[in-house]
Amino acid sequence: MTLGHMMSRTNVEPLPFASSMKVSVSAVALCFDGQQLCVLLRESEGGHPPSLPIRPYLAHRSIHDVAAESLADMGVQGFRGLKHVDAFEPAKTSDASLELVTLSVCKPLASIARGDKPAESPGLKLSSGATWIPLSRLESMTSVVRPRVDGALSSLRQKARFESVAFDFLDQEFSLSELQRVFEAILGKTIDVRNFRKKIESLDILVESSTKPRGMAYRPPRLFRFDLEKFHRRVAMDGEIRFF
Repeated sequence: MTLGHMMSRTNVEPLPFASSMKVSVSAVALCFDGQQLCVLLRESEGGHPPSLPIRPYLAHRSIHDVAAESLADMGVQGFRGLKHVDAFEPAKTSDASLELVTLSVCKPLASIARGDKPAESPGLKLSSGATWIPLSRLESMTSVVRPRVDGALSSLRQKARFESVAFDFLDQEFSLSELQRVFEAILGKTIDVRNFRKKIESLDILVESSTKPRGMAYRPPRLFRFDLEKFHRRVAMDGEIRFF
């Protein structure tokens, strides 16, 4: 079941569900660990498989607020780009029920190692019972979790082709190699290095940073920052930006 016309409403507005309908909100939170995308799951007790954070939806609340509270319970204090992905009907019950699945991009939880600085473990940022699971293990996820994560990933891939969501997975300053790894992780395929750099440079939406990584045995990479104003000007000029 999809919400159709309701999707034109913003995530900060309450949605007009019938009072008899039981509605819940699941949050698919994704982060980038430097090599691949990871999804946030809650470890269940009694040997049950991990599950997505979920909360009941109340008529006077917005989807954004409910999903944000679920992520805060898991120890995630910063996330970006929360949007609605899809709606599912859970197992049949005597009452009408609906589950909303949201997608959020978390701030970088692992600092990509440069020089002698080790990468931080994403798990150190979470509360007890929460864990980051690489999407490479998607095959082993339950029949409940997997379709919701698949739906969120499909939505993310569509957004990443035309919007700036890929930059939300990175620190404020990043190298072109790091940016390429993010796009490859989102799209699920390898991108030719020369073609990638030619494409990004042609868009003129990055500003080179004066920061130089230290403690590296080899030539340090150039670091860049994403310029949102340049991005908007390019969109206004061309009508859209197509990354890949």
